[in-house]
Amino acid sequence: MKKKKDVLFIIALFVISLYRLKLLKESSWELILSTGYDDIMQMKNAVTMTAGDWLGGSYFYTSMAKNVGYPLFLAIGQWLNISYGFLYGAVIIFASLIFVKAISPIFSSRKLLLLIYVIILFAPINHEAFYRIYRNALVPWFFLLVLSCMIALFIRHKEKVSKQIPWSIGAMASIMYFWILREDSIWIFPFVFTASIMIIIVNLPLVWRQRREFIHKTLLALLPLSGIIAVSIIISAINYSHYGIWAMNDRTQTYAPKAMSLIYRIDDGRTKDKDVWASRESMRLAINESPTLRKIGDRVLASYNLWAGGEELELKGDISQWSLRFAVEEEGYYHGNARKTNTFYKKVYEELTEAFRSGKLHKKSGIYLSSQTGAFHISDFLQSTYMALALSRKISNYCNTQVSDGYLTYQDFSETDLTFFENILNTDLPRTSNQLTNLDVNKKYNDYDLNLTTFNNISQKNNEYILSNRKKAQKKENLIATIYQIFSYICLPLSFLGYYFLILDIVKQRNLQQSMALFLIMTGAALSAFLNIFLVCLFSRWITTDLNSIIYGFYASAAYLLYTITMLIGTIAVAKKLRESIITLTDV
Repeated sequence: MKKKKDVLFIIALFVISLYRLKLLKESSWELILSTGYDDIMQMKNAVTMTAGDWLGGSYFYTSMAKNVGYPLFLAIGQWLNISYGFLYGAVIIFASLIFVKAISPIFSSRKLLLLIYVIILFAPINHEAFYRIYRNALVPWFFLLVLSCMIALFIRHKEKVSKQIPWSIGAMASIMYFWILREDSIWIFPFVFTASIMIIIVNLPLVWRQRREFIHKTLLALLPLSGIIAVSIIISAINYSHYGIWAMNDRTQTYAPKAMSLIYRIDDGRTKDKDVWASRESMRLAINESPTLRKIGDRVLASYNLWAGGEELELKGDISQWSLRFAVEEEGYYHGNARKTNTFYKKVYEELTEAFRSGKLHKKSGIYLSSQTGAFHISDFLQSTYMALALSRKISNYCNTQVSDGYLTYQDFSETDLTFFENILNTDLPRTSNQLTNLDVNKKYNDYDLNLTTFNNISQKNNEYILSNRKKAQKKENLIATIYQIFSYICLPLSFLGYYFLILDIVKQRNLQQSMALFLIMTGAALSAFLNIFLVCLFSRWITTDLNSIIYGFYASAAYLLYTITMLIGTIAVAKKLRESIITLTDV
């Protein structure tokens, strides 16, 4: 009987996974031509990577601007010759399966595990993050892999070392890839560090009984953190071998961001808008105090004006960094001369450092969290906290997850554009009637075709098939999102109640191991989601403070999945407590 149930469970997993793949294969991907410094840049990096040319044979100012994780993902699809939807679906399915496997010792019911798998597998994410061909699409699922492996280590802390090794290695590998997806992946660190400490703490009794086993399990708990160091060394070494500078990217780890961080700190005595991290006047002051920067000063100011859209306008946020890079590139740097470029920024950094030391430049008051940002004040943290709380509710209710109609076709694209995206995604894209007419494809399928030598009539039929499948998939995806939205209004309050029940069980030491595991999952997922949203709010408020803006869910895409897990576990805890109460009443 048990073997039969196992087979049925596997068949159910297979069928559900197959359906998920089918939906993704027919999805409408959000392709945007105006994202030269984001989507398009990473796709171009993927093309050179596929050709075995890393991020380009010659160093350019966009070569190392962003981490390599997403171009590598696209390149894998090219190397394996599989569609983007299939590869993306495989990642989602794998991450969801690993999560179910990780928590399987907690739940004996296969039906419950299957339900958990379905809920995680189809969890709606901000549509621009999920369907746009950009790195934010992968962030939720690789964080889920990290979460799953760390939770598995905690749940299995009493098992043999040999059974924990795969989970520790899995956590390390997941963290390594997560770390190279974005330059701001630091928000994962608190969860991984805390989980590692928790695992060590629950293994402390071994110190007096089996010291060697304690040492081994402690090393396994800390191994995932070493993945950050390992991947940093690997990618930096590859970049060094190609371009001569040791860094994962040149926008956060070379002298360029160090120099820019000092420009962010310059107090120009005029600018009051805190969203302007580096004003035009700050640039002028930097040029005056840095002989190296002064050599290209006119170009720097002209570039600032160009990016700002006029001499009277100021650049907000980190856009001033891009304007400086553009100016430096215009002066001949970033052209196969990475070391020379880095040396240029090093001189600027040293000269500005001396100007601050000597009192020629004055530092703006505030807290500086990163070389990529301006000054923050207590009011900024308070505002970001309020925004994060409000956005947590919206994201828990799956705001902005409905698929947009605007990407069924790409009417403003040329045939060259469409062909590029088809090649990079290994996916056929539909054409509009006008686009087909421009290709002289204007015959219907049943038109007379002497000797059957013309292909444009069958092209019409194939195009109709692609478009029809996209419309059907979109309808199903929106229905799924609606179902989640409806249930979220029930599960969100239940999750708070479930969390309370788990705390009570831990205090009273009832089902301690299960309660502790569920408590850790809920706490880790919820706090990580909130931290993700908080940092997005803190660093992105300069774009807009409108909580309905899609950008917050776009950059905090992992929060959708993490809050789904939080609500799911909390609801299960309530159902479990309700079931126990019913059994108790029945026995009485």
